[in-house]
Amino acid sequence: MISAKKALGVIVTCLAWAPAWAQDVSLTSRDGSVQVSGELLEYDGAFFRVQTAYGPMSIDAAGVTCEGEACPAAPADPVQIRVAGDRTMGEVLMPALLEAFARDRGYLLRREIRDESAFSYILTGGGQSIDIGRFDFAVSDTTTGFAAVGAGAAELVLALRPPTEDELVVAVEAGQGDLSQSDLTMVVARDALVPVVNPANPLRGISNEDLAGVLSGEIVNWSDLGGADLPIALHLRDAASGLMRNLETEVMAPYEKTIAESDIQRHGSNADLVDALAQDPFGFGVTTYSELGNARAVPLVGACGFEAAVSRAAVKTGDYPLTMPLYLYWPDRRLPGLAGEFLDFAAGTAAQPLVRLTGFVDHAPEEVPMSAQGSRLLNAISLAGIQVPVSELRRMAEDLANKKRLSVSFRFEPGSTTELDAQSLNALQRMAEALEAGSYDGRVLTIVGFADGIGSSSQTLRVGRARAEAVEVALRAAAPDLDDSRLTIEREAYGETSPL
Repeated sequence: MISAKKALGVIVTCLAWAPAWAQDVSLTSRDGSVQVSGELLEYDGAFFRVQTAYGPMSIDAAGVTCEGEACPAAPADPVQIRVAGDRTMGEVLMPALLEAFARDRGYLLRREIRDESAFSYILTGGGQSIDIGRFDFAVSDTTTGFAAVGAGAAELVLALRPPTEDELVVAVEAGQGDLSQSDLTMVVARDALVPVVNPANPLRGISNEDLAGVLSGEIVNWSDLGGADLPIALHLRDAASGLMRNLETEVMAPYEKTIAESDIQRHGSNADLVDALAQDPFGFGVTTYSELGNARAVPLVGACGFEAAVSRAAVKTGDYPLTMPLYLYWPDRRLPGLAGEFLDFAAGTAAQPLVRLTGFVDHAPEEVPMSAQGSRLLNAISLAGIQVPVSELRRMAEDLANKKRLSVSFRFEPGSTTELDAQSLNALQRMAEALEAGSYDGRVLTIVGFADGIGSSSQTLRVGRARAEAVEVALRAAAPDLDDSRLTIEREAYGETSPL
């Protein structure tokens, strides 16, 4: 999943300096888990080249400590990793992950502030109080982050959305690679877009269509939403923010609407927006689940009357309709070993508690009893006998009654039964790693396929089966070392019996 090289990754490079005489050295990863010994052939201030029992190896100096008389002095300049993109990710999530990463690897960490949008985290290690690496942040919004990687000015991009077609083209033309490839991105956490009002506002729910109407300026009075005859005061983020771009894609585009350009109170941060709503009884806005503050979240209401309230569990499973992944992107070139170390840590289980502490939603798999799936079961019951035969609903209830739902969900590109979306590709890799690691040994894993309401019940059942099969095929391809004797994998499908 991660293309960055690990600390002791073998690479091919040209090194310009060699010691005056050949001597043996020992290079140890900073967590002490890996050691390479051999004759030091060359060192250029960034990489060691060592003749080992397995042949010559080139090793990133930033990821190791060196022991032996031939070990050179530490490089004068620490490894630089430039980070650009979303402000909230840069100011809240990334610092927490870096602090945990430093503790995990035995580094010391300090922060240097240049201005309100530029700061650095410097890692010190090696037992000699030397700076081995620095993460230099320039935070503003997702668009600026992709522009930075396209200009070759960033090793990591913090993004609230995937790159646009234009941003992909710029990156490719600049030699930074195709950022749409799954090995150049990672979903590090999840958040969600949430309609919010003043805590005293009685609004019980809003449909996606009405939400688009409010944001476009077509709905301007609370009476159109079942309230009093009073004007709606619209509070939104700055137009360039990743949140607004997501609103345009997820809420406005399906109804061919655009966000109004006037009569809006703009705010530079989610915190400012919810603070303003606390003072405005007639206000309406959109923020994120991680920054609800004192605002009241308004549930989304589906076309069939289904209500979806935001919650950690609903965001984690993707059942909340406006779930928003938080991405890390990197260019398709060799990154410093320290960047690879950090990416591996951010993708691992040790990072997930930190994600939760920052208010975001982590991606560690959780088991949810079917008894906790009340809203989905109620939705299914309400459709029984209309779109869904009662016998099919009964079959699903009997089959799944004693099972637990994993929070890992796989979703497909619109209209596809085989092509997983970007979030699901990351989830697929994590699930494959868990299967190979034996996390579900001795158990039965059932892949359950569903479909939307397009077509007859027999047609949606076929779609559900095709999707379940596609997920199993992809899982097995991603987990080639999976031992079928250790667990049982089954497939089942229920078509449209569990609507969202």
